[in-house]
Amino acid sequence: MAAVDRTFEERLEEELAKIDPETLEYLEQLLAEDEPTVRKIVQNVLDEPISQETEKRLQKPLLPKPFQPRPPPRQRKARKMQELLRRYDPFPPQNCDRLPEGDSGPVR
Repeated sequence: MAAVDRTFEERLEEELAKIDPETLEYLEQLLAEDEPTVRKIVQNVLDEPISQETEKRLQKPLLPKPFQPRPPPRQRKARKMQELLRRYDPFPPQNCDRLPEGDSGPVR
């Protein structure tokens, strides 16, 4: 029972922090007059379920989606792009196997 009272007190403090000072003064007056009744009313308000209208206005929670594998990129596009690059590349790749004329290779 002590744990229930503690959670009630914590929830009550969280909700009271959201309320403006004038309303808090009014609640303090009510508590001074009849504390158990006010406590019961507050508990009922906190336990009241959220209406469907309010739930519709709330954002949907972000849930993880199942892994959906994607097919690999189409090879035809890659081949066409490589062909275009080979054909129109202003700086064609040079083979390292062939040495330019007059070059005998690395100096040892």
